[in-house]
Amino acid sequence: MLDFAPDVVVDFAYLTPRYVDTFGPVEYARANRELCEKVLWLSSQESVLRIITASSGAIYETKAPGRGSPPKSLYGQLKREFEEELSASSERDGTRVVIARAFSVSGGFVRFPREYALSAFVLQALEDRNIVVDSSSLVYRRYCAAEDLLAVAVGMSSAPGTVQFDSGGELVEMLDLARMVSDVSSQEVTVTAELNRGTSDSDDYHSDNLDWTEALRLTDHKPLELREQIVRLFEAFSP
Repeated sequence: MLDFAPDVVVDFAYLTPRYVDTFGPVEYARANRELCEKVLWLSSQESVLRIITASSGAIYETKAPGRGSPPKSLYGQLKREFEEELSASSERDGTRVVIARAFSVSGGFVRFPREYALSAFVLQALEDRNIVVDSSSLVYRRYCAAEDLLAVAVGMSSAPGTVQFDSGGELVEMLDLARMVSDVSSQEVTVTAELNRGTSDSDDYHSDNLDWTEALRLTDHKPLELREQIVRLFEAFSP
């Protein structure tokens, strides 16, 4: 790395929450802190001028929009810890840092697509021609394409110090999203949902969209609309 002498570092190396049970909390925290230490070390290198990294909406205590108390999940705690350490290193080393907090992103490169509603809906449409919305509560999300999140982060990296922003996009409830996926499909696809949806508290995991709107304005970037994201997913997942 020293021989390569990079001036820009793009960091997405992190163990997501699905690995907590696999590793156990102690080893999970150790492994992620080791990954973060490598980025902090890079920040101190003379050649490195900018660092772009992905964080998460999990840094917030609740799933509701806004900035609150420290998060409850181990993943969120570690992400918040890394954000604070990276911001401090930026101030100390003079490195420009962009922290892009992803809530919900789309695209063919999303790992484990069956674990995330939008990509799972597209796969169900292709494989079963039936999309199942099995949550008893109303579920709200805002999706942006992964490539748009990265493009905005790169565009924001010219600012000095540390820049942090939350991802955003059109607010959509999962049943409406499933119907949109069905409409985009080139084949007839049915949508099946729980009859009593909305009887329990809603699941709101999304930003207030203010950061995202401002970041798009500052970078003059036009992101993919939700329908366009769905089209891209069909293209990515089709045989």
